[in-house]
Amino acid sequence: MEKAASVKRPFGVTVIVVLQLVPILMLTMNPAMALFARMINTPSTQLFSLARQWLANPYLILAVQGGLIFLQLAIGVGLWRLRRWAWFLLMIQVGVGMATNLWLYFNGNRPYLGMLINVVTVLYLNLHEVQQAFGHRQESPDNVWTT
Repeated sequence: MEKAASVKRPFGVTVIVVLQLVPILMLTMNPAMALFARMINTPSTQLFSLARQWLANPYLILAVQGGLIFLQLAIGVGLWRLRRWAWFLLMIQVGVGMATNLWLYFNGNRPYLGMLINVVTVLYLNLHEVQQAFGHRQESPDNVWTT
């Protein structure tokens, strides 16, 4: 289903697409740093310390990171093209991020910036104009509560 030519991409969606690049860059740097550390026979940086506790196989870590990179790229491209599935996947991603931030908060960390970004993203993605751009809502906001 192709989008109509009259649908304009909201500016905030463009910002979210650009912000999707940050985790991609971070995820691509982690494997490169781990491989470099392995080549020079030194311990890896602290970026992998938590992952190494959970996953003993470094190839499994690389596979998981590759999957995350693919997911981030797919969401970014889908958002750029105003696809409904990308909106849905981003909402799931933000929900997982919110749960992770709450877990971090209750374990002594203070991920306030991540919490704020997730809340603002959810509120923005649920604006009427943004929902219309993704084809979610066709009715006007005036008659949503009428019977």
